[in-house]
Amino acid sequence: MRLADLVAASSTVAASSRRLDKVAALAAFLQRLAPQDVAIAVPFLAGALRQGKIGVGYAVIRQAADVPPAEVPTLVLADVDAAFDEVATARGAGSSTRRVERLRGLFQRATREEQGFLVRLLFGELRQGAVEGVLLEGVAKACSI
Repeated sequence: MRLADLVAASSTVAASSRRLDKVAALAAFLQRLAPQDVAIAVPFLAGALRQGKIGVGYAVIRQAADVPPAEVPTLVLADVDAAFDEVATARGAGSSTRRVERLRGLFQRATREEQGFLVRLLFGELRQGAVEGVLLEGVAKACSI
């Protein structure tokens, strides 16, 4: 699944003030996911990373995000997740530089909308209205539970 599709679903959820509309939008998006993307997409939609904290702060994020956006969306969820894995496991001398470089590579491949989403996600400031209860309802509806 493309990151752009998740960002669009997130924008739809954020634009709605009605809980049932949010649940329906989340369910519709989740039904389109391949099984391997579910473990990545659900935390993203909840405003979290599968990896938890990955060891980056304001300065690293701002430095990495200071690149022009891509013109067309090419990132898939697995690409983003792999980048976060690499950033989370960077240790030792030069790890801060490696984190910035890996995140910068991700941001260079991201469109303006994707960049904005990634920055908010990394800062923990997604604020789209998909709180845990709404997301759980969306998952249940997607699974027809």
